[in-house]
Amino acid sequence: SWYLALLAHWLVHCHGYVGSFLQGHTLDQV
Repeated sequence: SWYLALLAHWLVHCHGYVGSFLQGHTLDQV
């Protein structure tokens, strides 16, 4: 589906920012 392709592209393109963002918030919550 097109939205899966878009999501995959977005995740790959923004992996560094999103990964650090989610990791920081996850560690804060844990």
